[in-house]
Amino acid sequence: MTQVSSVLTNTLNPPNSATLTIRLIKNFEYRTVKYLILHEVNLEATTVEELKNIIKENTLKLYTKAHGAKAQNLTINLDHDEWIFENDETTLISHKLE
Repeated sequence: MTQVSSVLTNTLNPPNSATLTIRLIKNFEYRTVKYLILHEVNLEATTVEELKNIIKENTLKLYTKAHGAKAQNLTINLDHDEWIFENDETTLISHKLE
């Protein structure tokens, strides 16, 4: 019988080697999105501005947190305005990315 670990998978990698799944909204009306996977991102050193430059977007908002509740709208999370990354100088870990 396989034993199930109680360790959450988002805590297995250190914050200097995180994997981020970025959802780029291509069209709101038709709810089309494109996913971008970034591997080995250093959350302690990477700023919001650097992430915006990597993905070539000017607005970022956290959609969901690992092991947390997900929004009903599958395209964008309209709740939690505090999850919008407004300050480009802050690091990703300061926004509690895991």
